[in-house]
Amino acid sequence: MLKGIEMIGTLQKLKEEGVRLYCFRPDFGATDAVWRTVFEQYTRRCCAADRVALLLDLSAAEDGAEPLARLKDALDALGEDAPLVLTFAGEEPLLLAVLQLTDVLILTREERCLQLLNRLEKQPRILYGKDAALFARSEERQERDRFEVSVCVITYRSDPLKLRRTLVSVLRQTGCSFEVIVADDGTEDFARSEIEAFFASVGFTAYKILQAPENQGVVRNVYRAFSHAQGKYIKNISPGDCLYSDHVLADMVRFMEAGGHLAAFGRACYYQEEGRALQGSG
Repeated sequence: MLKGIEMIGTLQKLKEEGVRLYCFRPDFGATDAVWRTVFEQYTRRCCAADRVALLLDLSAAEDGAEPLARLKDALDALGEDAPLVLTFAGEEPLLLAVLQLTDVLILTREERCLQLLNRLEKQPRILYGKDAALFARSEERQERDRFEVSVCVITYRSDPLKLRRTLVSVLRQTGCSFEVIVADDGTEDFARSEIEAFFASVGFTAYKILQAPENQGVVRNVYRAFSHAQGKYIKNISPGDCLYSDHVLADMVRFMEAGGHLAAFGRACYYQEEGRALQGSG
């Protein structure tokens, strides 16, 4: 739990990094139990790759031991994929200072929560804790189509060499903006640090790594990757597959834009490795 200057300093740093801050004063003792919806939606819709943080004001949190333990269990189950949660407690001046940095204030029906609105010089965006738009993708991203293409690399117990070959073919693309999302479906010894080191070695930062705590199946893994995509178009690819040329993504974008297409398919060139050479066939 953060207090005073430490909390404000942490939030200022997060803001500089472009993290979207949601502040919530849980209503643990209320029959409405808005806190339940907020906790469930946050852990279901958000992950570590999203630039969001949930700030919990526990200065008046009676009977909060069990709900907070439940939240901790949900975050622990997500492992490294868990979204950021920060807790703080203090006098009202601290809360007001926190709210000056907050992007979204999540309200309950409690009067003490509503009274805060009259004390703020600069009001953040207001959402009710049971609002259907809470933590929706449109709320999490200030730029819906930040990239022209999101390349989603779907992995599970993948060969490291094949994965690297795929990533190299993606990073060589020119002529359009793109991000890379590596979504792993619960590989026991998933080489996350090696993938991060590879991206760092070539100076590529527009990537996300999504890591499921356990195997959930291809469909769920693909859905999770797509739900975190910030590109106008999505290109799905598996380790070992490569983009045929350095302008495949740009060609795809031009084709989609010219025809107003929602989906498209391309031709495939199959290859096999002989010695150190790749032999292809159309």
